[in-house]
Amino acid sequence: MTAPRIGRTHSHRGSQLNSGTRFACRVLVAATVAVGIVNDSANAQSSPSQLSTGDVIVVDPGAATLFVVDPSTGARSVISDFGDPLKGPSGRPFAVAVTAPDNVFVLAQDPGGLGVVIRVDPTDGMRTIFSDFADVSQGPRGGCFPFDTCLPAEMTADRDGNLLVLHENGLVYFVDQFTGHRSISLC
Repeated sequence: MTAPRIGRTHSHRGSQLNSGTRFACRVLVAATVAVGIVNDSANAQSSPSQLSTGDVIVVDPGAATLFVVDPSTGARSVISDFGDPLKGPSGRPFAVAVTAPDNVFVLAQDPGGLGVVIRVDPTDGMRTIFSDFADVSQGPRGGCFPFDTCLPAEMTADRDGNLLVLHENGLVYFVDQFTGHRSISLC
């Protein structure tokens, strides 16, 4: 399989959307995404905690946990327990996108917020906020007016590794893979 193209810039406005982003938008709108598949092991190392090609990454919202599943054995291992505050921001995870073996992103409902995209380090389970839908410095806010009671609903990645987040407000947000900055995507 080919490695994601990293560092490529492109516009996501109107007809300048690349075919990978358009395809990801169609998939995002048509299906529920709660599983990620690792499809690029070019940068994988041989450490036992490193993700490998074919690994299935699953979020369990009820257990607030991110797992890796070995598809050949069915064995699952915890990558990150979102109930553990020592690993970073907590919240209820409900969607995952894997853009490379070391880029695992989880869409989560944060306590009292408007939803966040969290980057999870698959080697140690540490979590950092990558894009906070309540932070206007990172792009258009999430939420529904007038009460700000709705949240992001689903997430996938385009072929370039950027994230697309479908929000309950009906918008699709484009999240830059390097900066976490959001814009409205015109799928």
